[in-house]
Amino acid sequence: MITIIQLKKADTRTREEVNNLLLQLSKHAKPLTLKELQTMLIQKHLMFFVAREKNHIVGMALLWFFRKVMGLQGSIEDMVVDEQYRERGIGKALCQTLIRRAKKSRLVHLDLTSRPERIAANDFYKKLGFELRDTNIYRLSLARKG
Repeated sequence: MITIIQLKKADTRTREEVNNLLLQLSKHAKPLTLKELQTMLIQKHLMFFVAREKNHIVGMALLWFFRKVMGLQGSIEDMVVDEQYRERGIGKALCQTLIRRAKKSRLVHLDLTSRPERIAANDFYKKLGFELRDTNIYRLSLARKG
């Protein structure tokens, strides 16, 4: 049975399971240290949710919320379900949990991004009621190269 919980503390095993999912999300992801993960879990404007089966993390998603001029807004980040557990409704359960939490927190908007080549993921988000926005996303890389 799958349960969705807000992750409040982390140990070495939790870090390993999160890093496994992170690498499935992006092959370029830098694994988190235990300290980095623990620091994330105590941030006031970040909620880290995981899907568990028999005490094993099989999915994760972050709900990040912040105040903007237009009101309290949020973003779903780093949502991923383990490849071996996909097509079982886990992503839907995770996303619905974050949506309920966003509504409870009285967020005005909830955003997420997904690369265009992730066709199944984009279709999934549309089925949950997310609408494609007419906007451009720009990024300035501040990390040192070389």
